[in-house]
Amino acid sequence: RTTTAAAAVNSSRAGAPRINAAMERLLDRQALLDGPHAALTVKLASSNTYSHDVLAATLAEYVGEIMPRQHEDPNAKDTYYWFGDFSSPDSWRPLLDEYHRPSVSCVDDAALSLGVGGAGSGVSFHYHALGFSEVFHGRKKWFLYEGPPPDFRPEESVYYWARERYPLLPPEQRPLECTIHPGEVLYFPSLWYHATLNLDPYTSFISTFLPEPSSCTER
Repeated sequence: RTTTAAAAVNSSRAGAPRINAAMERLLDRQALLDGPHAALTVKLASSNTYSHDVLAATLAEYVGEIMPRQHEDPNAKDTYYWFGDFSSPDSWRPLLDEYHRPSVSCVDDAALSLGVGGAGSGVSFHYHALGFSEVFHGRKKWFLYEGPPPDFRPEESVYYWARERYPLLPPEQRPLECTIHPGEVLYFPSLWYHATLNLDPYTSFISTFLPEPSSCTER
């Protein structure tokens, strides 16, 4: 089952200015590597459902050395991915403050998570509170289930799952899926299982995690 960018909110329309054009420039691959953040340490989490293993590296080491060679490993616990964990959060605050958050009333209480990944990277099926995810570079594919996915294997990489097991699923067991392009924002419901797969050599994004749905209304 395929949904489209119509399921995304705040998506850019042809010819319309992007609300977060400044973030797109700041999160360009070369801009990050040439800027003050390149030497900062980031915490890379394993790409399995529980993300329990952590590896520390500088941003330059991750983008230049670790990121390009990871996606073919079928074991998510051996694949490391940067999605929001900082060793020095205050150093990233000025950059994150440039981000225009989605227009819901509880967004000021939200937590922001910045991520960067290469082709074939992503996170296996997991769930959490509701939120939004916006892509600035590259394309990110989403697979979503309202309940637990069939034959759930938390240690399997999403790249391996998408290549080897997804094609074998009968139509009634396939997830909702869509691909988010630069300038588009996806809303994900609370407690829905989802997996993400980055399709291009460089993907940058910010996810916004919100409080409980009862406290959120559209502005």
